[in-house]
Amino acid sequence: MKRAIRACARRVKFCLFRYSFLIFLGVLSIVVFVIVYWFCEGVKEAEGPWRTMLTVAGSSLLGLYFLQKQQLEETRLMKELITEFNGRYDKLNGWLAKITETASSRLSPRQEEAVIDYFNLCAEEYLFYDLGYLDTRVWKAWRNGMKKYAEDPRIQKLWDREPKGSYYGFQFPQADHEDEEDARRRDARRR
Repeated sequence: MKRAIRACARRVKFCLFRYSFLIFLGVLSIVVFVIVYWFCEGVKEAEGPWRTMLTVAGSSLLGLYFLQKQQLEETRLMKELITEFNGRYDKLNGWLAKITETASSRLSPRQEEAVIDYFNLCAEEYLFYDLGYLDTRVWKAWRNGMKKYAEDPRIQKLWDREPKGSYYGFQFPQADHEDEEDARRRDARRR
């Protein structure tokens, strides 16, 4: 339930940011209509309605500016996170490629360390996605990349040995069956 609420909050947040200008125009129109209809009927001064409408318009523009500024800051944060995560992945990519290319039955201690670093990277990506700082499209792309490594039984075995609950609620994809997130997406498409 908690995960569903977070997912809904993420969608609402990105929707608000994407359509903030239209929302602003709609709210401003409603507020101006209400002011003109209810409050301005009783105002006797000729300047009264205009002062009120200018105040509302100024306040609305200030609210729009705040929303745009917030969106810009969150976009910058998302870019910084993507850049940092991709940089960290690039450093691990050589090790991960060697692991998936070799047919050894066991991982060396250094390879295990690289895979655990990768698990930590994946968990941090998930944490920022879950908090709403990463777009769903970015998370889906990264998750699809994770599935490639989930196909390696040695990596899957190492994940199974890791203490549960130590990765911010992140669940590494399972190679042999559809994971929970994919199932939720498939069910949502059916509705």
